[in-house]
Amino acid sequence: MKIIACIDIGTTKLKAVILGDGGLVMEKYTYTDPRAIYRQIIATYRPDEVYVTGSGSRLLDGVEGYEVLNELECTAYIVRYLGLEEGLVTNIGTGTSFTLMSEDGYKHLNGTGVGGGAFVGLGERMLGLTEPEAIESMARGGDLGEVNIIIDDIYPEGISSLAGDVTVANFGKAGGSNQDVALGIHSLITESIVSMVRALLFHSPVRDIIVCGGVTENQLVKELFAKYSALFGFKTTYLEDPSYGTALGMLALVKEKYGDKDLQL
Repeated sequence: MKIIACIDIGTTKLKAVILGDGGLVMEKYTYTDPRAIYRQIIATYRPDEVYVTGSGSRLLDGVEGYEVLNELECTAYIVRYLGLEEGLVTNIGTGTSFTLMSEDGYKHLNGTGVGGGAFVGLGERMLGLTEPEAIESMARGGDLGEVNIIIDDIYPEGISSLAGDVTVANFGKAGGSNQDVALGIHSLITESIVSMVRALLFHSPVRDIIVCGGVTENQLVKELFAKYSALFGFKTTYLEDPSYGTALGMLALVKEKYGDKDLQL
């Protein structure tokens, strides 16, 4: 069996998946020199084929031995990696992209600057925290009702089928503890993204949503996403290793479009 290496070079991290006789290996690096990491991967695994994607792939200019693939197409092929026929991939990285995979192929529907970059940036400006894990930890003791205006604040008797804790206005209230603000940041980022998903699929029969990207390693983000996905009637799948989504999609793309039909994913 040939050895295939798929490398996703993002804004701050390099993710690699290597498929060969030994099965699937996944590695992640915070990089300062992606060329050195690339050479290390090649020396260690000696792959027969190497595919690269991501915003940082240009940093390998001048290095030989790989083919660059379209990042959005790789991301869309996560649907195929999961064995699904169609679905909307919501990839929450530094920013967020929305790619639709159907029987007609893939389509990039939209993107937003609301994502991990905004999450960390708001955490630093509002709380003085620079690590995503620290923001998540602080948010554990928070109460969204202290910073967000929610349905119960406006319609205590209820309205339609909306639950009383559904957000009406993010950070619509002054005050709140640092814990409340930290949870409010989670709410602002996640609810904005889910609302965009709802708008993109309003006239579509697609209800399978695949959520990936490093931000979804955050359990609170997943809980908020699940809450609003249920509200809109979506079936949401989270990757077990969300940071590797695009690289895993590359494997499925190579299998389907590049003739490696015998690859066992």
